[in-house]
Amino acid sequence: MPEHRVVKITPTFEADLDRQLPAERSSTGVPSRLDFLLYELPDIMEIYATEFESLPRIVGAPANVRSLIGRGQLVELYFVAGKLNDDDTIELQMIDIELRPFTS
Repeated sequence: MPEHRVVKITPTFEADLDRQLPAERSSTGVPSRLDFLLYELPDIMEIYATEFESLPRIVGAPANVRSLIGRGQLVELYFVAGKLNDDDTIELQMIDIELRPFTS
C-alpha cells in the first residue's frame, strides 16, 4: 500500500489560483476558484499524497520537487509543482491552468 503523505497548499499556490480564476463562476462557464478547490484540488492532492515518487522531476529543480500535468473536470489542463519537505509533508508550490475554450 502506498504511503499517504499530508499535502498542503502554499500562499504562492493560492495567489496563482487568484490570478487565473475569478471569484465567481462566470456566465460563460469559467469555473470559480471555489469550484476548482472543490472539484479539482482533491484529486491533485491525492495524487501527490500517494504517488509523489512516481511523478516526473522538473528539469533544473531540486530532486524533492515533482510535477503533475492533468486534465481537469472543469479546466482543460493544469500543471502543478509540489515539493517534498524534510518532515515528509508535501507543499503544492504553484499551478498553471489552461481553461477550456468557452463560447458566449
